[in-house]
Amino acid sequence: MELTSNYSEMSQLELDQEIAACEKVISDRETDPSDLIEYQELRTALCKIRKQKFQIDFEPFE
Repeated sequence: MELTSNYSEMSQLELDQEIAACEKVISDRETDPSDLIEYQELRTALCKIRKQKFQIDFEPFE
């Protein structure tokens, strides 16, 4: 799975799609942890994506 580094330029829909894709690959890796480094990178990316989505969700309230 190719990871994007600039989540701040993504739309809500794109962030939701990235979250779903990461979660699926992470779920697959939990049952078959053949590539632990990729698994850790995906977990880190998922945190970054969720953080960006959270910021977008609450931006109008600032």
